[in-house]
Amino acid sequence: MIRPKLGIFKKHYLDSKNHYRYYSALYDKSMKNIPYNQRPKLPIWDLNTLTYIQTEKQLMCLIYQTFGAGEYKILAYRKKRKGLWVFWQGIINEEGFMCERRESTYRKTIDKLKEDLIKTNDDEEKQWIQDEIDLERECKEIQDYGIKGYLKPSITRGQMLLWDEPEITEKEKLEDWDENKEKIKDDWGLNNEKKEEFEDWSK
Repeated sequence: MIRPKLGIFKKHYLDSKNHYRYYSALYDKSMKNIPYNQRPKLPIWDLNTLTYIQTEKQLMCLIYQTFGAGEYKILAYRKKRKGLWVFWQGIINEEGFMCERRESTYRKTIDKLKEDLIKTNDDEEKQWIQDEIDLERECKEIQDYGIKGYLKPSITRGQMLLWDEPEITEKEKLEDWDENKEKIKDDWGLNNEKKEEFEDWSK
């Protein structure tokens, strides 16, 4: 089974009014005056090469050890599948991690982006925000959202799992995961434009 490549974004608050953006996990607020084309590239992790990552908890632990605590959005791309999708979104900190429920975050994110779009006068920033709105809508339309079939889930969506707590171990849930991974469709059309854009992030 072909596993996806992951682009790792981290939420950064831009001011005291809680305006935020998801940037490369390597980005820091001190870089805000650096032109976009000179900022750190997006880290791209290929799950096909990270063969030891088999569960959600293992991936979250690696992200925490590499990039630290924060709110993350992970986008995924896979060969033979059209476009990008939101692989994981939630909070990772020193205590554990929590994956947000998709429906509860979508409307909140769209409303926030539209609010920022109205407030900005910078044309480049407007285009960036509009692109993010379009991406959110595109990701929502893809039914196969999340880690389904690629990693074993470690906790129910919307709940916190502490680092020292055991992962989901019920036999039925693990069997469900084995069945789902065989059902992943491999006949999606390939969106070359999105593919090239995604792969360029890591260059």
